Amino acid sequence: MNELKRILSDRRRFAAFVLLPLLCLLLFFWQKCSGDFGKLLTDAAQYRSLVEAYSGSTPAEIIEDYADNQVFTSLDDRLLAQAEHLNGYGDYLDQVQEQARQLQATSIFGADQNSFTYHNILKTAADFAGCTPAHVHLGNDRALQDWLAFSLADWGLLAAVLLLVISFLDERKKGLAAIVRTCPAGRGHLQLSRLLILLLYSAGMTLLLYYLPLGLSVCIDGGWEDWSRPIQSLAEFGRCIVQMSIREFLIRYFLVKTLCGFLLGVLIWFALSFLARPQMVWLATAAGLVLEYLLYKLIPA
Repeated sequence: MNELKRILSDRRRFAAFVLLPLLCLLLFFWQKCSGDFGKLLTDAAQYRSLVEAYSGSTPAEIIEDYADNQVFTSLDDRLLAQAEHLNGYGDYLDQVQEQARQLQATSIFGADQNSFTYHNILKTAADFAGCTPAHVHLGNDRALQDWLAFSLADWGLLAAVLLLVISFLDERKKGLAAIVRTCPAGRGHLQLSRLLILLLYSAGMTLLLYYLPLGLSVCIDGGWEDWSRPIQSLAEFGRCIVQMSIREFLIRYFLVKTLCGFLLGVLIWFALSFLARPQMVWLATAAGLVLEYLLYKLIPA
């Protein structure tokens, strides 16, 4: 792990590795409490009490109880939105199947049973056939919902991966690239070491950028004991067709984010390896991000 020691020996780079997760954590809680850090504990306690008060009620009863209430706090809105999702989830599943039957019976979509459109209708109905409202129920999802709404962590992961990949170009800045290439198995062994470092680094940064904020948020808000519920219990996953619990989702999310960070690092590393001047790294990366954003905004879904 001499390569890892070399990377971490740069004090400014090491400081950036440490400060980036801290900045991400600060921004997460800033967004969570809308800049009023004094509300973190009070809102958490109030929402826990609110969920506990309705723990024995059905979603329909919660909606009915709020029907005559004209003044809602943000915590009431959150609970009511979750109750409306759970109350309408069974109807939504029935609507998907009914819509599939109606589309199959129409002359436009049902005439050619070998067409892509017809098979897509069957596929949609089959995908949702395994979903059931039987086990979805209300829980304290405040920490999870705030975490899912925090998108800045993705930019933090991008910045973290970019910092590491740039460190792989140090020998070119110092004029040592030719020496590395002439050493027996020097280049191949070095690249394999860097790939392993990139993979472990992506896993570590995923934990720090994503799961550290989630863990601290759960410590404040509670709710981890409800993670055995189906992921469809959350309104954000009402259209998810994969049968898994919230805990299983978090495990898969970690693996996917780690793999995304690793593949992103490999792609950036590959692209920057063609640059003759290392000074062009930031410009090329910025140009790539701008191009990707324009494609995302301009190409219709």
